[in-house]
Amino acid sequence: MKYLIGYDIGGTKIELVILEFKSKKIIYKKRVPTERERGYRNILSKVSGLFREALLKTQITPKQINSIGFALPGSVQNEIMIRGNTQVLEGKPIKKDLQKILRFKSLYFENDANCFALAEHTLGVGKRLKARSSVGIILGTGMGSGMIIADKIFSGKRGTAGEIGHIPISGHSIKCYCGQKDCSELYLSGPGFKSYVQKYIQKHAKSDESAEILISKYKGLYKKILAKQIAATINFLDPDYVVLGGGISRNHFLYKGLNQLVRPHLFVRKSAPPILKHKISDSAGSVGAALLAVYRKKN
Repeated sequence: MKYLIGYDIGGTKIELVILEFKSKKIIYKKRVPTERERGYRNILSKVSGLFREALLKTQITPKQINSIGFALPGSVQNEIMIRGNTQVLEGKPIKKDLQKILRFKSLYFENDANCFALAEHTLGVGKRLKARSSVGIILGTGMGSGMIIADKIFSGKRGTAGEIGHIPISGHSIKCYCGQKDCSELYLSGPGFKSYVQKYIQKHAKSDESAEILISKYKGLYKKILAKQIAATINFLDPDYVVLGGGISRNHFLYKGLNQLVRPHLFVRKSAPPILKHKISDSAGSVGAALLAVYRKKN
């Protein structure tokens, strides 16, 4: 078995990567839009199409594949997504359906933030730091976190551990799809950032400040909100480090002064865990998914 395949099924894109088994290096990568509004069957079709195209272009045969892992955009219990922002996947027998479609039995499923955290912990920033415990926070279409404790994924009894995107942060009474109000995901996810920066500009439109200055001010406000969420996570888990992933994490503005913004909210401020940018680009979710079989066999 020479290869590992990983998928990251996100709210906006589906990515497939192929890793060489021994080196864990990416030898192939392709992504397509999720188009979740077109439903569950459309997502299955895209997964299948990516698989066939990958095998055709790499000349890899199914017999050379060790396993296929999937990072799903929500809480996963018994390899079924029970809750998440891509609601068309909730409760669906995705493993059974994909085993039929792909004609491949060794499929593994996990929350996308857990896959991101696993990849960074084993091959990314965690490898350099020789860390044993870490938190990976995704700021993408949604917001969530993956937790590695003593080198093991911690997902909780029901698979819902790490859902920090659904911890309320303010009092605006804005309803989230999950049924709660003012979830941090509404403000700190990619769509949340876009929505609230526009509202911030509209609110201060009568000022003499340019849109560029207003955006800069909103970025500062965004970082202060994020810093409080990160600090709460550190106070609860005390990890070796926190690593950020997802679309927003690619922006350089996020990291300047972020550690300093977090520190005042910490119970113990000395030797605070660093907040770091991902090392495995924005493919860490699919890389972590590819590693699931190896990880589970090891543990």
